[in-house]
Amino acid sequence: METIKFTCHGNSSPAYSCNKPGDNSGEYVSLDVAEEMRDLIIDLYVELRSIDTSQALKHADEMRDKIGI
Repeated sequence: METIKFTCHGNSSPAYSCNKPGDNSGEYVSLDVAEEMRDLIIDLYVELRSIDTSQALKHADEMRDKIGI
């Protein structure tokens, strides 16, 4: 994954208010990569939401009852 680095030491740094809090310094990826990463995160979220946690919750409730909390 190729990243693009932006710092306040470049030729156009005054145009980006680099002397103020919240400047745009950092490492960035292309829009295509960012969109693919977003899609992957959404897919992972959907997968995680589909996991059946009822057995784990039942076990946790049993353990809480056992120790009295």
